[in-house]
Amino acid sequence: MLDFDIYGKLENLSVVNLCCYALKRTCSNGGNMILSNLHLMLSELYLVLNARSRKL
Repeated sequence: MLDFDIYGKLENLSVVNLCCYALKRTCSNGGNMILSNLHLMLSELYLVLNARSRKL
């Protein structure tokens, strides 16, 4: 799950930066869940961006 403080900064983050954030976070947890966590992060990013586009 994304940390709540990240939601407010999504406008300033590119997908690449978000993936790097996920990699850094998962590497500190052993690194064996990197692909799973990246998939979750990208899924949440998609949901957030999709919700924002509906508000426009």
